[in-house]
Amino acid sequence: RIDEVEKTMEAVPGVKAVSNCCNVTSKAQIDAMVDEAVKAFGRIDILNHVAGVFGAVDFLEATEEDYDKQLNVNTKGTFFVDQAVLRAMIPNRAGKIVNMCSQAGKYGFPTNVAYTTSKFGVTGMTQSIAQYAAPYNINVNCVCPGIVRTNIWEKALEDIEEKTGLIQRYHRTRSAIASLHQQKARLEELNQTRFGDHELEDITAQLQEAIDQLERE
Repeated sequence: RIDEVEKTMEAVPGVKAVSNCCNVTSKAQIDAMVDEAVKAFGRIDILNHVAGVFGAVDFLEATEEDYDKQLNVNTKGTFFVDQAVLRAMIPNRAGKIVNMCSQAGKYGFPTNVAYTTSKFGVTGMTQSIAQYAAPYNINVNCVCPGIVRTNIWEKALEDIEEKTGLIQRYHRTRSAIASLHQQKARLEELNQTRFGDHELEDITAQLQEAIDQLERE
């Protein structure tokens, strides 16, 4: 499959591509991958690091293997890929590194504690590497998206829903919040012609209280 991607890219005029199958839990394979890229292109200008795994495992049922898999791929892998690429970028005093993180790198989730732990590591790591790389004119950032409906996520969502029912509750809550926001906006429009200031303030306060309650849940 990787070879197919390489062939597709090289079919575009002026494009040169090199493919490499790398286990990001192995520093030796990471270093070899980066060396191959530098030999092929002379330099590295941008890294978009997206290698990662996900697992929804009950906290009390999680095994050492579950934990190690998340941390080795998501956190250790990011650490050593960034290290190898940054080492290649520093002589040129230019480059961009973008790590793929997650909302789980900003907020805790009870359904995937090991994954969340690994992604919090990526967030803190990215901030620290950014400070290290700044004197060399190299930018380091991470992206923290929400759910993207890939095949991996479809399976993960099935597991989470089966164990907790959280997905349906989440969608019901967000729908209710959206409806309340619409009602509030409509009332604010109607205030110009039908309601006194005190009446609107009272209705708006009730709606806001309901919205805050839903968001806390």
